[in-house]
Amino acid sequence: MSAVPLTFAPPTRTLSNIYGDKVVLSAQCAALLSLLLEDNCAVVTRSEIRRRIWNHGVVSEDRLNHLICRLRKEMNALPGECAWQIETIPKLGYQLKINEKSVTTLNYWVHRCRAWFSDLH
Repeated sequence: MSAVPLTFAPPTRTLSNIYGDKVVLSAQCAALLSLLLEDNCAVVTRSEIRRRIWNHGVVSEDRLNHLICRLRKEMNALPGECAWQIETIPKLGYQLKINEKSVTTLNYWVHRCRAWFSDLH
């Protein structure tokens, strides 16, 4: 079974899959996901997360780790295998990995279904 593609709507902090299942992220999780989605999912350093989420406030390693863990948990709360995964880049930070195979597979089946339905008419 391939991973299920997701969409994220920052204004409502809503993460949803193609089946209509949704989860509303906490404000900090939504801010972190937006940060991870920027710049074509480039690596985001821990110091950049501290700066952007907590405005240079003093933040413990545990609190930052807890936020990453919470976002992973909220992303995985949607049914099916999640196409987006937060990868830890040792001694650097985090990167959002998007399973392109799931997107390609979905596009293929959407195209096939449209062709099949158009043949019925």
